Parts: sequence; C-alpha cells; structure tokens
Amino acid sequence: MNMTNTDFKTIEEALKLLPHGEEFNKLPEEIQNIIVKADVTMVKLLKKKKKDVARQTKYINEKRSINKNYGRGKSMYVRKTRDYWSIHSQYGVECNCSTLAEARANLQDYRDNVPYAVWIEKHRERI
Repeated sequence: MNMTNTDFKTIEEALKLLPHGEEFNKLPEEIQNIIVKADVTMVKLLKKKKKDVARQTKYINEKRSINKNYGRGKSMYVRKTRDYWSIHSQYGVECNCSTLAEARANLQDYRDNVPYAVWIEKHRERI
C-alpha cells in the first residue's frame, strides 16, 4: 500500500474543517458527539498512515543497507562472460550479433538472399 503526502493533507484538511471552540459549543450535544468520534477516528487514521509510511521507509532502508553491506565477507555475483550470437554457414561465420533479436533479423535476411543453409549459434566469451 503506497502512502502519499496527499493522503496526509486530505485528512489534516478534514480535521481543520471540523468546528472547534465556540462554534463547537453552539452545536447540539448529539452532533458534538458525532464530531468528536469523527475527530478521534481521523486522528487515529492519520497516525496509522504515518506509522505505515514509517514502516515502509524502514523496510526500504533495511533493504538498501543489506545491499550496501553485501560486499562484507561475500561479494555480489558478477557475470564473467558475455553472450553473443553468430550466423554460420557451410563457408564459416557470416556475422556476429550482440542480441538474439538482431541475430534472428540477420538470419532472415541471409535466408532470403543466399542459396545455401545458414543457422545461428550462441557463444560466450570471457569479459
């Protein structure tokens, strides 16, 4: 559940709209009781939302601190190879591509333009 500042503002604005002081004393007792209950409920809701946001912030900060301290004793996984795809034929390597989508597009072009068989091979090279 994402909390925003607008949630706090709307509750605080609603609390400001409730009558206070002399205006409140002029109202009938039944309405005063309703207003008091609404006031208490909104204050509780505001506190709850602030606690939820604090809890979310604490959780996010804990996640960040875990990631920051991950290098102490253990290092994060770093890939040591890079993938690339090459288009091969009976005559050898036709071209190298960095992505599979690029290789598939080039393969289609080769198949449209050359009379011999061509295919894709995946390779890994050390970085």
